[in-house]
Amino acid sequence: MLTLLALGVLLGMKHALEPDHLVAVSTMLHKERRLLPALKVGATWGLGHTTTLALGVLFLFLLKLPLQEDKLIYFEAPVAVMLLLLGGKAIYDLFTAGKELYFHSHDGLTHAHTFKLFDPEKRHFRSYFVGLVHGLAGSGAMMLFLAGEFPTPLEALLYTVLFGVGSMVGMALVSCGIAIPFVASRNKPMLYQGLTLVAGATSLFLGGQIIWEIAHA
Repeated sequence: MLTLLALGVLLGMKHALEPDHLVAVSTMLHKERRLLPALKVGATWGLGHTTTLALGVLFLFLLKLPLQEDKLIYFEAPVAVMLLLLGGKAIYDLFTAGKELYFHSHDGLTHAHTFKLFDPEKRHFRSYFVGLVHGLAGSGAMMLFLAGEFPTPLEALLYTVLFGVGSMVGMALVSCGIAIPFVASRNKPMLYQGLTLVAGATSLFLGGQIIWEIAHA
């Protein structure tokens, strides 16, 4: 039992390294100026991911839901949509600095203001939501099969939580690593823009690839 629980933590850390996770987080970190906020983004992503897995395990045991391995690919659909949105947002930020104009009238005069389309103060909520979406995709979905092998729901849930802890730790560390090039290039516009463009384009490509695979499954 202890070996399986330790394995849960290690597998959770490995799970954080899946391509769709790395790409999704990279699109959320291109605006970070410091490593500590980046670490928090990764940790909240892992928390959202763990929430979805824990709920999945509970439903699996309480409702006795059957799992068919050939249907797991459809869990990837929300992830594909999320990757397309994140990739589009990163490229949008690159060309518009994340701001838009709106027109405001007072005292008989009309003039333009800018507002931030995406509030940076809500980035942790956003990363938690992205983690929720990613929870049952990839090896996360396969983990439900392993959880189903435990004799009691409590043991399965404990394993899931430890897997989630591993995901949180792994993604927090990975987020710091991903953020370093963005932080270091803030004073080098061409390099910074290139990194952001690569992150956004990769996210769009991976999202499109997943949709293609689902459509041809």
